[in-house]
Amino acid sequence: MRKTRFIWFLLTVAFVVLSAITDFEDAAPRRPVPPDTGPEARENFDVRRGGTGPVQRWLLQADTDRVRSTGTAFAIAEGIWLTARHVVDQCDSVWLIKQGKRIQPDQKVQAVVLHPGADIALLELDLRAPLTQAVTTDYRPARSAPGFHFGYPGGDPGDVFSLFLGDSAATIRGHGAATFPIQVWAAKEIPGRLTSLGGLSGGPAFDDTGRVIGVTIAESPRRGRVATTPARLSAEMIELAGAAPQFARDRGMAKPVTGLTPSTYQEKGDALRRSLSVVQVYCHVKIPGRRSPLDNL
Repeated sequence: MRKTRFIWFLLTVAFVVLSAITDFEDAAPRRPVPPDTGPEARENFDVRRGGTGPVQRWLLQADTDRVRSTGTAFAIAEGIWLTARHVVDQCDSVWLIKQGKRIQPDQKVQAVVLHPGADIALLELDLRAPLTQAVTTDYRPARSAPGFHFGYPGGDPGDVFSLFLGDSAATIRGHGAATFPIQVWAAKEIPGRLTSLGGLSGGPAFDDTGRVIGVTIAESPRRGRVATTPARLSAEMIELAGAAPQFARDRGMAKPVTGLTPSTYQEKGDALRRSLSVVQVYCHVKIPGRRSPLDNL
């Protein structure tokens, strides 16, 4: 009997030690897939942090399969939109979605430019919409500064309120491998109906002055963390796409979102979506044996 108790004691101690040194994290969806469009792509997070500090490391597993999926984009100049690279990578075509309406030929994105070393992309789309005011200089929010993330989490309209934690870096493994700077936020308010924030990717991250300071690229609801690209990557993306002249011409028309606070951000998000300043985008992939009206458009 004593021997049996001693063995159980050793097993218990071993389990406690392993639990203390192991960082468990479950997978979270990277690209939510619209209904009836095939298997869901997954993203594996390996997020490590100390205390209440910023995430020290954010590893993103690239999508291994091409799938139909949705994300978010936002207007920064006439016909110019920013989004996350993984939202529009490996698509046969990319489309704007207008809520409650069928996709029409004029909702097709004309060009997609991917950043070669970061999770950010630029879209060319002939659609008039009020422009968001994007910061393109090096910008670091103060510790615990508020952040507001707008888009289509889980494929539905939704917003997240967060507080800035600090700078970090993300590494994409697999397709499109890259390491690049990110800014990390602690999510303070997430819509309770959401089981995933996937689909928020590509949406704008605003500060409390109503300016876009980055692109939301990754979310870990279980950890309560949101990652965004820093403002300087927006500037890089605009330059790489040859859109700097257009951006310079139009930035005078861009307006900050006034009165953006933790108590108003949801109504401000609804207004941005209604005006199509923030839009849902659809990554279309041709599937053998399953024809779609979008295949030949």
